[in-house]
Amino acid sequence: MFTLVQDGLDPLAMGHMWSLEATVTAFLAETPEAVRFDEMAAELLSEDADWSDLPRRPTQLEIMAACCAVERRGDLRFDFIGGLLHVSSPCA
Repeated sequence: MFTLVQDGLDPLAMGHMWSLEATVTAFLAETPEAVRFDEMAAELLSEDADWSDLPRRPTQLEIMAACCAVERRGDLRFDFIGGLLHVSSPCA
């Protein structure tokens, strides 16, 4: 367990991070192949994304932390492809 501290932002509560993990898992369930992390974060943070269940929009760092938590459970894997971080789903 850890808490992200970002200058000027209150950390998301544990329940909010679990919600973010669930969102990452759902996003990856709809993505049948590896996706670049920066593209996934951009999609999750797009203007169309609804984050009304959180007190604020998550940051890229919080999305990365959620990905790491999902990876620790064995549900996904990170790969460097062409020097860029990709998220593979499901974990092979």
